[in-house]
Amino acid sequence: MADSSQDLSKEWMFLAQNIASNAKHDSGQRFPPPICHPGARERVIEQLVRWSNDMDDQFNILWPYEPVGVGKSAIAQSVCERLERMKTLGTNFFFSSS
Repeated sequence: MADSSQDLSKEWMFLAQNIASNAKHDSGQRFPPPICHPGARERVIEQLVRWSNDMDDQFNILWPYEPVGVGKSAIAQSVCERLERMKTLGTNFFFSSS
């Protein structure tokens, strides 16, 4: 019988080899990243941070849908950076049209 830690290592290696690293919030491909001006959108950012840390919430995925240019990416970037500082960032994926 195979050791379960070896199986887990194989699974992690598979995942590590198949990530979309350019889609992460801290990817060099997204430099400079879109960000909110200091103090802007604080209420929305704080609401999203609270939602992200709410383990009882039934919704596990947030899909922002607003018109082009309203700041969805900047808000998402700001939220990811804040969660990363809090050490509670799980995962993120940024789509790009370029």
